[in-house]
Amino acid sequence: MKSYDMFFVLCALFSFATAAVLPEDVQAKIIKYENSNDGAGNYRFNYETSNGIFRDEIGYLVNVGKEDQHMVVKGSYSYTDVNGQRVYVKYTGDENGFQVNPPEFISQVSYSLPANVVATLLGK
Repeated sequence: MKSYDMFFVLCALFSFATAAVLPEDVQAKIIKYENSNDGAGNYRFNYETSNGIFRDEIGYLVNVGKEDQHMVVKGSYSYTDVNGQRVYVKYTGDENGFQVNPPEFISQVSYSLPANVVATLLGK
């Protein structure tokens, strides 16, 4: 197996291993999926599920045909953790190894308007 193939497999395994499966996630549906591969080692894929999980990744060869040819992978994924907090993670894999940026927690703030304001906006 070529080194960049093994690298891709390891990245995929890491991503799957870090995703916690919650009971309601079993019923999640894939609502968006895109995949392109040029057959020369360059690819891009992304998907999104009905429960808000998404992943986007691009991979490409660098220094093609040279002794130091290697794969570069960049991507991100997002999910909601067991506490209801939205987590966004970016990662890169290149000649320096696999690097994950610290997860970002995206707060989901909802605002509600007082009933009288809603009534005014509706013309009541």
